[in-house]
Amino acid sequence: MTKKQPFSVKIHETIYKTGILPQIQQPKDLTTKMRTTTRAPWANPVITGEDIARDAMDDFENFFEVGFGIKIALEVGDVDYAVTRGAASNAKIIISREMASEIINTPKDFFFNLLIIGHEISHAILMHNLGRHLEYFEYRSLEMWADFYGTKIMMCLITYGRNLRSMFETFFPEDPYFPRDNFRAALDAIGQAVGDLCEHVYRSHSHYPHPIVRVASIANGLISFFGREKINLHPIWPYSIIKRVYSSSPARDLKLLFGQRIEEGFAMNEPARKWHIEMQDTASEIVPGMKMKIKIHLFSSFKQTKGEWRSRCRKRQESLIKMRLLKRSNRGKLLLGPGPRVNNITAIGIHTKSKHV
Repeated sequence: MTKKQPFSVKIHETIYKTGILPQIQQPKDLTTKMRTTTRAPWANPVITGEDIARDAMDDFENFFEVGFGIKIALEVGDVDYAVTRGAASNAKIIISREMASEIINTPKDFFFNLLIIGHEISHAILMHNLGRHLEYFEYRSLEMWADFYGTKIMMCLITYGRNLRSMFETFFPEDPYFPRDNFRAALDAIGQAVGDLCEHVYRSHSHYPHPIVRVASIANGLISFFGREKINLHPIWPYSIIKRVYSSSPARDLKLLFGQRIEEGFAMNEPARKWHIEMQDTASEIVPGMKMKIKIHLFSSFKQTKGEWRSRCRKRQESLIKMRLLKRSNRGKLLLGPGPRVNNITAIGIHTKSKHV
């Protein structure tokens, strides 16, 4: 086992249009310990966190049509887990030495690393480090969006990325007779990875959404991805995802203690939308040139009227209320619902267009 190292909250560097880096004071009262990693020299083949990160960069670059690819540089340095600097083709993601050297020999560790990398790729390609100075509520909104969008990036990588799809299949060999078992096992591992994020990465602080919002954003990202890949879905299939995302003890505790704060995520949608519209300016989308199979998941145009956006959010809320995944309090606030009325929810599975997930 490796020695645990102190953790301090990661602050993204926000760059003014003038090129001046703002100085954001690091919180002094947020200290914890790095996640314990497993060393397994007998693991064959040996996969490290750096392998996953570099394969993610290579696979993501291949998601674009010729002439549009974004090549994101990767470095290993003295940071806490990961940090993004710059944007688009000038972006650089730095991962910690601990994260880079970790031997990845469980599905949980595989997804833990990929959720972090997907989050950082989101910051890089959506230009979150460019533009004007961010107010705290905008900063939190972009962090929430990177959790949501980054989860979809992770799913695209393991479904359509040549390197990471192959790595995924080393943990989940395809079984043509029981594809749903493969799906459930992968979701269970994602839920365990979310538990590690809750325990070692996510903290309550003014720079970041509340941890319950971050967990919900991962669930929403998974639901969004499978919603576009679906065939033969059970009517309440999102609950199968939500149940597993909240399956770890840390995530369940968050849901029990802070379930009412999940509504904060809905309030962050509008600041995130406004910021991205400003960044998009007159362009057709922020990240152009993606291949169509990727674009259906990662389309980056935010040009909707406020009414269209609110209507879309309302429809989504009402569908979740209908499935009893959300409910409204007597005061009209959105809360976590009691869940669907089913006898055996664990039997729910998903067939997707892709045979790999």
